[in-house]
Amino acid sequence: MRNICIIILSFLLLCVGCQPTPEQDAVKQKNTNQLIEAVKEAEQAAPAPVPVKEQMPKRFQCDFVTETRQVHVQADVPIRVLTEGTFPLIRVQRRQFTNEERLTVYKRLFGSENNTGPPRRPW
Repeated sequence: MRNICIIILSFLLLCVGCQPTPEQDAVKQKNTNQLIEAVKEAEQAAPAPVPVKEQMPKRFQCDFVTETRQVHVQADVPIRVLTEGTFPLIRVQRRQFTNEERLTVYKRLFGSENNTGPPRRPW
C-alpha cells in the first residue's frame, strides 16, 4: 500500500511540475547589425568628454581648525594632473619643512610654546 501511494504521489508531482512547451520562441534572433549601427549612432551623437585637466582645480586650498585638538590646518598646494584620459593620476610632491615650520612643529608636539627647551619631567 505504501509503495502504491509513493508511486501515485510521484506521478502527480511529475504531471503537475511539467510545463507545456510554448508555441512561440521566448527569445527571437535579433539583428546584430542594427544593434551595432544604433550604438555607433549614439556614440556619434554624444558630446565629447571634457578632459580631466579641465575638470580638476588648479590648486588645493584649505584653512580650518580640527575639532578634537583645535589644530589649525593651512594648505595651498598646486595640483598636477599627469594623464589626458578619463581617470586622473595625481602626484603629490615631497618638500622639506623650513626652519620656522620645524620649530612650530617642535613646540606643538612637546607643548613648549613659551620656553625653548624640552619640557621637564614631573618625576
